[in-house]
Amino acid sequence: MRKSHTPAEKAQCALEALRGKRTIAAIAAERGLHPNQVSKWKRDFVNRACLIFETDAETEIAEQKERDKTVQELQAQKDKLAAELEWVKGKLKSEFSVAERRSMVDMEARELSITAQTELLGINRTSLYYKPVPPSEKELLIKSLIEKIHAEHPEFGCRRITASLNKEEGLHVNHKAVYRHMREMGINARVTRNSGASQNH
Repeated sequence: MRKSHTPAEKAQCALEALRGKRTIAAIAAERGLHPNQVSKWKRDFVNRACLIFETDAETEIAEQKERDKTVQELQAQKDKLAAELEWVKGKLKSEFSVAERRSMVDMEARELSITAQTELLGINRTSLYYKPVPPSEKELLIKSLIEKIHAEHPEFGCRRITASLNKEEGLHVNHKAVYRHMREMGINARVTRNSGASQNH
């Protein structure tokens, strides 16, 4: 009965023949084979060796195509998420004031950093830690006197109130500061028939 040989045995025999350290006849005699069989395995091995590299090349091309496809899909998802994110940020800005958006920040959140939250909400991170400076005693005094002068002389504009503060109250304040305080207090000079146009600047 003819003995069958495994692919591994054939490859080992063909490699030994290719090395050339021993003759094909010696290799065949040691393994109980006909020399022609060993020569055939050697030829088959050489002829089919290129298939290994062809298969590798085909596999590499297929893998590269798959990678390119994955990159394109990820880029499409990224573009979609970016567009959705811009839409959400726009809605937040149009629907909520800065103060309201500032109150939405969760300082204890672990899922999203403070920087990421402020970026999404469209606010400056430093504004979270800003504490308004309370008005000084002098500023409170000036506002109180402005209110008093306005009650007594509603026709006075910014410059006349400034003059009254400096001359009658003995303060040293410029008209720009008085104008700013008047704006904050919602005070405007009333125009009368006798006074003419008010002096707001």
